[in-house]
Amino acid sequence: MYKLDIFKDWSGDYRWRLVSDGGHVLVTSGDRFSTRELARSAATEASATVARMGSLEPARAA
Repeated sequence: MYKLDIFKDWSGDYRWRLVSDGGHVLVTSGDRFSTRELARSAATEASATVARMGSLEPARAA
């Protein structure tokens, strides 16, 4: 599983990241958000995508 981490960056804007139980960052926001609520909304959408991808097999190197 993973947890959602919403934090303020150096500029005072909000960002988010999904962190695995093992502490690995799985996904980070590429954008900054002016409010915590906007960051949470974007993260919720992204985490739903990650959850759907969990049932896919990883790509194999050629």
